[in-house]
Amino acid sequence: MNIGCGTVCHPDWINLDIHPSGSHVRRWDAKEGLPCGDGEVDVCYASHVIEHLHPADAEGLLRQCHRVLKNQGIVRIVVPDLEGLVREYVSALARVDRGDSQAFADHEWIIMELLDQMVRTRSGGEMLRYLMSGAVPNETYVKSRIGTDAEDMITRGPASTESHPSAIQRRVGRRLRDAVSRSKNLRSLLTGFAKYAGEELSILLCGSVLGKQGREAIREALFRTSGECHRWMYDRVSLQRLLERSGFSKVRVCTAVESQIEGFGSYGFDVVKGRIRKPDSLYMEAVKQSSSA
Repeated sequence: MNIGCGTVCHPDWINLDIHPSGSHVRRWDAKEGLPCGDGEVDVCYASHVIEHLHPADAEGLLRQCHRVLKNQGIVRIVVPDLEGLVREYVSALARVDRGDSQAFADHEWIIMELLDQMVRTRSGGEMLRYLMSGAVPNETYVKSRIGTDAEDMITRGPASTESHPSAIQRRVGRRLRDAVSRSKNLRSLLTGFAKYAGEELSILLCGSVLGKQGREAIREALFRTSGECHRWMYDRVSLQRLLERSGFSKVRVCTAVESQIEGFGSYGFDVVKGRIRKPDSLYMEAVKQSSSA
């Protein structure tokens, strides 16, 4: 089971995401539990998912993984590595103190990487602005930190962040595409559009009562609950404790290229064509083990 897969899916897996990216992905909301019975799944995999949940909800999701896994089943969790980020920040700060001119750009980037997805109030935040500025002075360093995500954005070239769609606009677009894909008639398509138009109308109505500041506060609240923002961060200690509280044992840190999961590398989840997809990550696996085992 590939949980919160985004566009990274494989037909041999049960791929789940709240916004399906294709026919191999099932619509799924983390708040609804996992759509399998007890002990039916061999492996649960979630990459860059649980940091978008409140800690209690993240534990709830991992407990669901424990429930659906078979005995000796494996869970593999990938998250941004808080320890690695902090170490990199301290290293960049030390290089600045030594007078390394390149370190200033690296220092600026690592602060964004650490904080931006927790505090941003618009889609893409400061990281998007930096990457699409057309003048990334430390391109090699940034690519070494976040991999293909950086390459894709830098390649697009200069672009105004004003032109980047807001969370609401992206959500409208996704839902309209969903409506089109599901619609067998014009009525269902119009119904899907009306839901989004209703959301925008609600914001405007609230603004008429609360004023511009209130309207912007509502927009920000909608954005911050859209799924883009990070709600927590994990290091190897906190993630291990979370997995153990959720019922797992034999917790271990691994790398992008190693796994206890048979044939895992062939699915292209963490490594694509020999390249690590998210180099700034912490990779951890654990096992469901019955008390009698």
